[in-house]
Formats: sequence, structure tokens, C-alpha cells
Amino acid sequence: MPAWFDRLRSGGLSARDAAFDRDEPVRAAAARMFGLSASLQRSLALDASPLVRTVLAGRSDLDSRAADMLCANNDVRVLRVMAGRSDLSDGQKAQLAEIRDARVLESLGLHDAAAFLDSLPFAPAPRAPKRGLFG
Repeated sequence: MPAWFDRLRSGGLSARDAAFDRDEPVRAAAARMFGLSASLQRSLALDASPLVRTVLAGRSDLDSRAADMLCANNDVRVLRVMAGRSDLSDGQKAQLAEIRDARVLESLGLHDAAAFLDSLPFAPAPRAPKRGLFG
């Protein structure tokens, strides 16, 4: 068995230890753990792994600040999961509406915009992330 799987299977890892483990599958498991604290959710929202952030985005009890961080993510897989949530704030919806991805827009109910993107020969380039105070 892989060492990371043995650590998971043993059940001896705390949520904190799992959230900061060196192995991506262990951190992804941490993102699913019941009762994960808001501070650990915010830490995992900044994880380098899109897998960990995507799993975290699917939590039913996602912390609102972690949700804000995930809505500002640059990985479309994370953004697609976030767009499918029913508990987004108006600000989070507005932020996601700027994403140039048909599946994100469709999940937000922006069917005409999604259909337009789908009609293009290929997806437009993502917008460059804002830099500094005035973008």
C-alpha cells in the first residue's frame, strides 16, 4: 500500500495534520472531513492542488470566506463547482459571471451568454487576473 493511503486508512490523522500533509490525496481527504474548521477550510482554499480546492468547493458547510477565495480561483474546475452551489452571495455570483466558461455561466443561469460561448469555435482566453488595487 502507498504510505499516504496507510496514513488515511489508519484513521489516526487529525484534520489539521491531514490538511497540511505533503501528499495531495491526503489533503483532498482533509477537504472532505466532517466538521472541518473555518480556518482549515481557508487554508485549503489556498492549496496548490486544484483537486484539493475542487473537493473543498463541494462542501455543504463551506465557510463564506473560503467560498470568496474559491470564487477568485484561477482553475476552471474549481469555478465550475462553485458556480453550481445554491448558497452563493450576489457578489460571488457577479464574480463568477465574469468567467469565460460556458459551464460556469450555465450553472449561474446565464443561458444566453453560455450559448454564445458554446457557439464559438473554441473558448476565449481567460481574463488576466487583476493586479493591484485598480486592476
